Amino acid sequence: MNVLLCLIFVVATATAGPPGIYDKFFNTKSLPILDGHPESRITNGKDAADGQFPYQVFLNFTQVENRKYYCGGVLISNDYVLTGAHCTYNATVVTVVLGTTQFTSPLVTRTVNSSNFIVNPKFSYDIYGNDIALIKIPPVSFNHYINKVRLPAITATPSTYDGQTAIVSGWGFLNNNATRLSPKLQSATLQVISNIVCDQFYTHEIFPDILCTSTVNGTSACNGDSGGPLTEVSTGELIGTFSFVPDSGCGTGEPSGYTRVTYYLDWIKEHSGVYY
Repeated sequence: MNVLLCLIFVVATATAGPPGIYDKFFNTKSLPILDGHPESRITNGKDAADGQFPYQVFLNFTQVENRKYYCGGVLISNDYVLTGAHCTYNATVVTVVLGTTQFTSPLVTRTVNSSNFIVNPKFSYDIYGNDIALIKIPPVSFNHYINKVRLPAITATPSTYDGQTAIVSGWGFLNNNATRLSPKLQSATLQVISNIVCDQFYTHEIFPDILCTSTVNGTSACNGDSGGPLTEVSTGELIGTFSFVPDSGCGTGEPSGYTRVTYYLDWIKEHSGVYY
């Protein structure tokens, strides 16, 4: 089974889409127009309470020729956001929306250009994995609604998290037929599965830097949640950033894929100074 990378374009122009895998599995989808109607969210998720996910950010990207698209991200310090590398493709500017469950009513915004993007140099649209990037923003002040997530500690033998309960959040689609992002932040509780189990569902290899969650009762992250946080329930630590769903779509029963944060803790430390 192939995969669908899960950011959302909202204005189609003559701008060429990304090459390789991304072009094949995302740009074949129709381009949704965001209009604020509350018809879409994480599949089978629930509304997030104000301040429940203070590290969640909404990313409004602009490419050349004013092509716009949306992703999620996660605040890891007062001046760094972690997201998916595929979210940054050919973007010139991003507005980071913080401190809200409704991205149309932000508490704080920060707008930066692509010189503030730090993309993992091993990322390629032709090979899965290495889907991680940092965005440096002007510092924000922490409060009940804006705060950093804790990263796992750097250790010689990090946890696989197999069988652990985790929670994902984002403004993505309700189902494969949805045409709008949710104006209200959603969340869902998921179970991490082993890469061996996940690999049985995909034609490409599930590399060690990928973490998978099962899709039970149609509950899954979906299009538009890309780059958003997956945190372990027991510790509250960030263990993944959303990367892909199978090409059959979200909530269809197959596992979803995340970038495994523990695999990149040294890289995050090197480029942002953030570590535990």
